[in-house]
Amino acid sequence: MTLRNTIIICTLLLTGISFSALAQTKPDSKAPVQKTKYKTGTQASKKKKTSVKKAAPKPVVQPKTATKDSAGATKEAPKAADSQKAAPLNPADLPLEPDMVLVDGGSFLMGSNDGEQEEKPIHKVSVGSFYLAKTEVTVAQYREFCRATNRQMPEEPKWGWQDHFPIVNVSWKDAQAYCDWLAQKTGQKFRLPTEAEWEFAARGGKKTQKYHFAGSNTIEEVAWFDKNSNKQAHGVGSKKPNELGLYDMTGNVWEWVADWFGEDYYANSPERDPQGPRTGAMRVMRSGSYVNYPGDNRIAIRISNMPDDTGPFFGFRVAKGL
Repeated sequence: MTLRNTIIICTLLLTGISFSALAQTKPDSKAPVQKTKYKTGTQASKKKKTSVKKAAPKPVVQPKTATKDSAGATKEAPKAADSQKAAPLNPADLPLEPDMVLVDGGSFLMGSNDGEQEEKPIHKVSVGSFYLAKTEVTVAQYREFCRATNRQMPEEPKWGWQDHFPIVNVSWKDAQAYCDWLAQKTGQKFRLPTEAEWEFAARGGKKTQKYHFAGSNTIEEVAWFDKNSNKQAHGVGSKKPNELGLYDMTGNVWEWVADWFGEDYYANSPERDPQGPRTGAMRVMRSGSYVNYPGDNRIAIRISNMPDDTGPFFGFRVAKGL
C-alpha cells in the first residue's frame, strides 16, 4: 500500500464510502497490480515409525544435548524456536498494562527491493536494546486511559468493544497521548516504537528465522488478513507469535509508529538508530491488517497517514526504553 492508496482512502471517506465497503472493493482489473511472491508451504519433519522389541530393562540414557565441533569444542544442540513453543494467549490473562518483551539490540537489513518504492533500498540498520509490547494495545487497556483522563472512547467498530481485541479508530495523536499517560503513571519510558525498532522486532530480532511474515512463511498461522478475518479485527494473541514472542506483528490492525514518513528516507537513513525525517506531514504505520491481502501484510510494508486520521483498522503497540 502506497501514498496513492492512502489518498484513495481519504477520497472515498469524503464521498461517503464506508471502510467496510472499501474492504470489499477489488482492484480495478485494468490497472496493473504488483504481485508479491511469498512462501505458503509449511515445512514439517516426520518421525519414522520403528518397531519395539521386548528386552531386559536397560539403564535410562538421557538424550544428547551437546555435540563436538571439528575443533573438539562443545556446542549446544539447536533449540526449537520460541514461536513453536508459545500458544495463543488466554484473554483472561491479559493485563491492564501492556506486557513488555525485551528486544536485544542488533543489526539487520531493513526494507525490501521487491516491494513498493518507499521500501527501497535495502539498507543496514542497527538498533539498541528496548522493550516492545507483546500485543497491540487492547480495548481494556485503552479504556483505563480514557477513564483516568476523562477522555471519550473512540468510535465503536461494527463488531463492538471487546476487552481483548485491539483498540481501533485511534489516531497517531491518540496513541501518543496514551504513551505519555502510561509513562507518567508508571514513571517508565513508554513511547511509540521507531519504524526501525518495529521492523527489527517483527523480523525476530537476533532470533530471526528470516520468515516472510512475522513468525512464519504461512500467513494463516500468524495473522488475521482478508481471507480469514471476516473483515474485522480479532482478539490479540490468538495466532502464533514470532521468534521473540510478539503477537500480531503481521495483520490484525495497522500500527502507528513514531516516525514521520519520507518516501525516499531509506536512501538517506543513518545506520544507527534511525528516527525518521525531522519533519513531515504524515506518520508511518506498519504491520498490515485484517482488510489487506498477503502482499500488503509483508514485514517490509509501510504506509502513511495524517496524525489525526482514524480508521477501524488503525491501532498501535507501545515500546519502552531501558
